[in-house]
Amino acid sequence: MRPRLGVLRPESGEYVRHVLVATGAGHATLVGVSMAAGVPASERPVRDVTAATAVPIAGIERSHWELFMGFSLMMALMLVGLGSLTLLVRGAAPDLSHGTRGVLVLLGLVLVPAVLISVLLLPPPPIVLLGLALVAVVLGLVRDPAGQLEGATGQR
Repeated sequence: MRPRLGVLRPESGEYVRHVLVATGAGHATLVGVSMAAGVPASERPVRDVTAATAVPIAGIERSHWELFMGFSLMMALMLVGLGSLTLLVRGAAPDLSHGTRGVLVLLGLVLVPAVLISVLLLPPPPIVLLGLALVAVVLGLVRDPAGQLEGATGQR
């Protein structure tokens, strides 16, 4: 019997790992560039109000601007971390990554609400990039609906 590629082969779910890392790294880079570029005059009034409006949370006071930046940078970090973690799993546990659907199902459970949140609240880049990652996950699951493909070692 010839060895077959696992569920996360290049033409399906394999892309999701790289899309997640690229999306998070790109987002962090854009945040850094926008912070270094300064605030456009048209945004200054809104930025001033959000920076001046404090919210006490669990005994710590943060401005709306600090919360916005914190959530934004945390999102970038989590995307890079999730993508990197799945890359590590692929290398360290190829049978888990390639021979089962568990990793893809987990990524799908994370990406479905991420795409919905993006569609409702965010601009086009995260909608497109997270949507592409979700499509890659769905393709990986559809191409092996029973989870019967052999692992990277050729073992069942």
